[in-house]
Amino acid sequence: MNLLHIISTVTIGSDGTVSGGSGFADPNKVTIGSVITKGVNVFVFIIGAISLIMILVGALRYVLSAGNPQATKEAKDTILYAVVGLVIVIVSLAIIHFVTGQFSV
Repeated sequence: MNLLHIISTVTIGSDGTVSGGSGFADPNKVTIGSVITKGVNVFVFIIGAISLIMILVGALRYVLSAGNPQATKEAKDTILYAVVGLVIVIVSLAIIHFVTGQFSV
């Protein structure tokens, strides 16, 4: 839980007593970090689905290549490129979550 979720309207008296507020901010409040995180998660889901489809297409092409060296190479390349793309997206997701985590208050 970060500081944004704890902030609320409170009153601190001159004697140090705290009154008012629930202790938690509105959880439905939209922040730039939450918008970026949700957008990135949707993007990663779409790219993941496309990568899965391309891996299946490559596997099907590999099975149907019937020993043709050129078709086999193309099928392996399709699978390789789909996996490499998926790895790049996962690493970028980790970087984005790290950066947005560093800037959240």
